[in-house]
Amino acid sequence: MKELEDLLDEWQQKYAGKEFVRDGIINLSEWERAPRKIAFLLKDVNGKEGSYGRIHLPKCNWDFRTMGNKEPWPELGRWAYCLIKGDMDPPPQIEEAKDMYKYAFRSVAVVNIKKVAGTSRIANSVLKKYGIDDKELLRKQISLINPDTVVCCGSGFMFWLAQQIFPDAANAEKVAERYIKITGACYKGDKRLWMDFIHPSAPFVRSDSKYYSLLALFRKAIAKPF
Repeated sequence: MKELEDLLDEWQQKYAGKEFVRDGIINLSEWERAPRKIAFLLKDVNGKEGSYGRIHLPKCNWDFRTMGNKEPWPELGRWAYCLIKGDMDPPPQIEEAKDMYKYAFRSVAVVNIKKVAGTSRIANSVLKKYGIDDKELLRKQISLINPDTVVCCGSGFMFWLAQQIFPDAANAEKVAERYIKITGACYKGDKRLWMDFIHPSAPFVRSDSKYYSLLALFRKAIAKPF
């Protein structure tokens, strides 16, 4: 999509000389075929020496989409499958998602608030500064991608930050919440569903707990029994 590439070009110029990571729709063909358009809102990419990002991104010209096509993220791919197929009866089980995570990851979009590569951790104050400074660019990126559902990955703070950036999130009404195993909530805006959930790399939480908590929350939001 030329408009998205032009936007990223503009954005990259703003951070000239820094390790700017392009992102968005992972695979346009798979995205267009997907029955539900899912975007994951993340903090930034870990570019620390020895990290997954540092190893792969230079070879992919610092483009998260290229890296995602070559090396799909297993955890996020399972979540993608969970949400793409989440309205089916019976709902998709994690074993199926494990088999289909590569296809599913290529069917979604990933948007990092901070487009400059960082480390494994980032202070909320730093992330907030990037989010507010770049809010017009982030608004345009989400508008052009136009997802049905945005998963804000990072319990509490990431959805709060989304509310500061995106008017649709700020005006969204809570339609579901869940406090079993993992805390999460869903909010319905005029344009899309916003999910407040943990980060896929959250430590000390089993993958199956993350998966089924996300699935249960999503089905509650769309009024489907779990």
